[in-house]
Amino acid sequence: MEVWDQGQGVPPNRLSDIFERFVQITPRSEPGTGAGLGLAICKSMMELHRGRISAHNRTDRSGLVVAFSMPVDGSNA
Repeated sequence: MEVWDQGQGVPPNRLSDIFERFVQITPRSEPGTGAGLGLAICKSMMELHRGRISAHNRTDRSGLVVAFSMPVDGSNA
């Protein structure tokens, strides 16, 4: 599954950082910024369920794509 937006995207050299706790790409002074926990929580959940999560910038316009997958064989239950 993929989730994408039409925002500014993430500088390529920071893409690997966005899954770490408390990392914020947008300065905290800008409206709508969070605490830097959302993608870190998603990563933890994916790892717990043997899934994978990744991110890349869109190629067709500005924005970010976050892709994730989880096994469906039920063997991790």
